[in-house]
Amino acid sequence: SGIMPGLYRFQMLGKNPSAVMANPMDNTKPCRRQYCWDFHSLEVLSNLNSPLDQMISVPSFPINSKIVEALMPTLTRDQQAATGRDDRPRSRNPLVFSFKLANTAVLP
Repeated sequence: SGIMPGLYRFQMLGKNPSAVMANPMDNTKPCRRQYCWDFHSLEVLSNLNSPLDQMISVPSFPINSKIVEALMPTLTRDQQAATGRDDRPRSRNPLVFSFKLANTAVLP
C-alpha cells in the first residue's frame, strides 16, 4: 500500500482572521511559533496514527491584510533544488506557497 508515484493535485480552503495578528515564538510547538500549519498524508483521514509519509510542521505567517490570491507555484528545477525538494517517499519535501496581498504588509 502507500501513495503510488505520480502527480497529485489537491485544494485547501482557508479563512483569514478578521484582525491583524503576529505569530510569536513558541518553542513548545513543532514549528517553534504559536501558530503552525501541520501537513500529513494519511492512510485513514481521521487517524493521525496512520501515516503514509513523514509529517511536516511549518510556521504560519503573521496575519496582515486581506489575501487577494494564494497558490502553490510550479517550481523550476533550480527552485526545487534551492528549497530542498525531494519527491522520493519518506523524504523531506517542503511545500512552497505564494500569496498576494491587497495592501502593504503591516507586520514584518
